[in-house]
Amino acid sequence: MPGLASPAEMRAYIIERLVGETGEPDQISVAARRLLEKAAPTVAEVLSGVLSQTVEVEPGDITLTRFSEARPAETTGYALCVASGANSPEALALGLDADALGLLVGAFFGGDAALPVSPIHRELSPIELGVATAVLNGLAQGVNDCGHLALGLRLPLNAAMTGVELRKLALRDGPAVRMTFAMTMAGRPFTATMAMPQRLLRQQSGNATAGATVDWGAHINEEVMRSSITLQAMMPIGRKTLGDLAELEIGHVLEIDEGAQGNATLAVRNRTLFLCEFGKLGQHYTLRVRQPFDAEQDLLDNLVRK
Repeated sequence: MPGLASPAEMRAYIIERLVGETGEPDQISVAARRLLEKAAPTVAEVLSGVLSQTVEVEPGDITLTRFSEARPAETTGYALCVASGANSPEALALGLDADALGLLVGAFFGGDAALPVSPIHRELSPIELGVATAVLNGLAQGVNDCGHLALGLRLPLNAAMTGVELRKLALRDGPAVRMTFAMTMAGRPFTATMAMPQRLLRQQSGNATAGATVDWGAHINEEVMRSSITLQAMMPIGRKTLGDLAELEIGHVLEIDEGAQGNATLAVRNRTLFLCEFGKLGQHYTLRVRQPFDAEQDLLDNLVRK
């Protein structure tokens, strides 16, 4: 987190890193869908004017992601603009891939719609970057002017980035939502991509309820429940004296007591959770969970055996 932060800001940042700004992925997806549906007609109108051709726009896919992932792994043949807004210097990241760039550059200069168009997988020229910037400006304007979901973007955008310059771009990380517009021009489909921090989408969508209290404890617990852990299975093979153990050497074979397979235990981080039965299914060894582990009963059983 850049700069000095108050304890409250740091706490909010940690929570955001764990579960997202809202902790409600379904609400974020609904808000993103509303934004796409509301913005699509305005985006179509603005881009049709920019390209001097009719552009049809429909809401596309929605994916929950991180804002830093708005920059693609392969930056050659990709154009990206980052728009600042009233509440954030990185309110929206807008991108065009190689397929879209090939189609748009041809259309911008009056190319024949009947001729095939090749994607641009190489470094973009200054003219091609200018076309990408004009289109992304039109896209940002259309999203910004879509009524009560307006984002307060500062327009016009800076020149689009690509290649080496884009690889050097460091985007602020945090929970985000990736949205696409499915577009058609002269019968040819292409897509444009937007990424927005979840907190901004939440603020602008009007989904937040005034005075509502978010149960962050429950959301953090949900995140913890998705954490990966290592399971350990143990099977008692019998009882030996310390003298017997002292005589063990490499190559010695130990007998397993009868019934040992039915007394296996399943543990996590040295804490026993279940009593199990050890077995085999086909080529795989298995554990069948028999009952939860009772520490008090286990203590009594040990005392009785002693």
